[in-house]
Amino acid sequence: MSTRLNKEYFETKRKHKEGYGKKKFTLKKVIFNLIITFIIITLYNIFNNYLSKKAEQNKKENSSSYILIQ
Repeated sequence: MSTRLNKEYFETKRKHKEGYGKKKFTLKKVIFNLIITFIIITLYNIFNNYLSKKAEQNKKENSSSYILIQ
């Protein structure tokens, strides 16, 4: 009984290892990854531009208020 289970266990493990390395990188996955990457880059650029404009606006406001205080 145990030798049969041992054989089944190791055979299943071997089949799993063989199938594990054979995952294909299909065109569908490539296109999906490119779309996700493009969306992330676009969102980063929008957010970065927004924050840089906000920082410039704050610098202008702070410099003008600093002149008025003195």
